[in-house]
Amino acid sequence: MPAPSRSHDPCRVVALYDHPIKGLAPRSLKEATIRSGGGLAEDRRLALLKPEAGVPAGWAGKRTFLTLANTPRLASPDLRWSDDGTALRLGSRSVRLDDTEGLAAALADHLALPGLRLAAVAGVSFTDAPEPLLSLLSLESLRGLERFAGRRLDPRRFRANVVIDGLAAWQESQW
Repeated sequence: MPAPSRSHDPCRVVALYDHPIKGLAPRSLKEATIRSGGGLAEDRRLALLKPEAGVPAGWAGKRTFLTLANTPRLASPDLRWSDDGTALRLGSRSVRLDDTEGLAAALADHLALPGLRLAAVAGVSFTDAPEPLLSLLSLESLRGLERFAGRRLDPRRFRANVVIDGLAAWQESQW
């Protein structure tokens, strides 16, 4: 006997983001490529190493890297992505994402973090788990958190790749 069909609530994608450099501002996307096995192609492919950390040979946990949790100045409002997403703007300066050496030096100078280094490992995303992740955030779930917190919350704070609307709160956790 065939399994009963399930109805699916419609939802829509309202925003797409990746985080080319772990811990920095998200980059808004118009479209995204999902890698085989999961995760966005450019998401968290670079990470800012803690001064005492060595460059990892493969995936490494967030304790290896500078993040918003341990380095609040990474939330600097004058760190933004160029309109075409190929460069990071640091105040009035702009450095291409593919210039990792120049990017590390510019970030070190801009954030007053001497000796800052970027980690990059071919084929590895420095997400919070070793398996490739695609992070979803439902706006109705966010609204539930806002009611609990008693204030508005910026969806970018949750570092999602895909922001969706049209689901009941927490429905996405059943996917």
